[in-house]
Amino acid sequence: MLVTEYAAARVHLIQQAALRTTGRTIRNELVRAYKYMTSEGGIRFLRSWCLRITPPADFNDPFELRPQIQQVFTEEYLDVQFQAAVPQMAITELTEQLTPTLGAILTQEEITDMVTYMVTPPDANTHSRVLENLERKIPRFSRATFAQLQQQVKSQWPTLMQQARELAATHLPRVNSIVKHELTEELSAKLGVLCFSRNANQPLMWAHYADSHKGLMFEFDTAHPTFNRKRSADDDFGCLRPVSYSKVRPEMTMPSLDGDNAFEIFALTKADQWSYEEEIRLIWPLKFSDKTVDTPSGPIGLLSCPSSAVLSVTLGCKASERTLNEVRQALRSQPDTAHITVRKAQLDETAFELNYYDI
Repeated sequence: MLVTEYAAARVHLIQQAALRTTGRTIRNELVRAYKYMTSEGGIRFLRSWCLRITPPADFNDPFELRPQIQQVFTEEYLDVQFQAAVPQMAITELTEQLTPTLGAILTQEEITDMVTYMVTPPDANTHSRVLENLERKIPRFSRATFAQLQQQVKSQWPTLMQQARELAATHLPRVNSIVKHELTEELSAKLGVLCFSRNANQPLMWAHYADSHKGLMFEFDTAHPTFNRKRSADDDFGCLRPVSYSKVRPEMTMPSLDGDNAFEIFALTKADQWSYEEEIRLIWPLKFSDKTVDTPSGPIGLLSCPSSAVLSVTLGCKASERTLNEVRQALRSQPDTAHITVRKAQLDETAFELNYYDI
């Protein structure tokens, strides 16, 4: 069936298109990334040098990796695709039908040339080559008869297009439902997200992610290989990308998936209420985690992030002396940590700001 076959062939391409990007990575103009963590999470990181890549379903934002998907396929979109697909379908079908009869006279290439000539308007060179070859190889070949057959083939196109439109109207709701599930459930479940901020001094980040200023903030060097995991030049995963903020959920349709901003629509757009985070993120397939830890709530994927990627660790203004001692002990017990600066946040005397000082 034309609609369902076409849609089935596109589902895999949809997933790939959703993960295609224009390569907006964080380059040399941004050499720092910051991650706010609880004291427990931060100490655990200093002892393991691993960061969790979080599935979208575990985020505090229920809209993560969930653009609005009303109709990925529309009748108008499919109509354009069918206009291009019907001639090729006719070429394929006619070639298969004629090969048993003409295979002893014409080569497969000549049969394909002939059928292509019948279905699509040829250029002058093809016109002469095909007809002259048929006259030479097929006894009693008649150009007039061939022209009539060609007209009969083309006269079937309106019928095929009408059948395709009727099938589209019947099957589109189910097809769109399947595609929506593939994008919002199946694809999202296979991905993990590693989030950072571009802002080193954001009180709300301290409040929301660092246990109300009792936790830690880590400073990372984005030029480190940890954040450049692309396995090939065409790999869409494993590099930092900035998040965009919007008042409305971006809409995912086939035209947008066929474009070069599918990844931004799918994975890099959040509500503008989150803009204070100034987020950058790395998307990574969970199956390629460096390490997996089993927990009561399910397996957790981890990415290795060695001490050489860390530049500093800052304690929140409410961090306890115990947390400071645990940070110092963790750093002293690990090799290659002498370069990591330890800081403490304190309230500014006049402004609603935090100041950091070395300890």
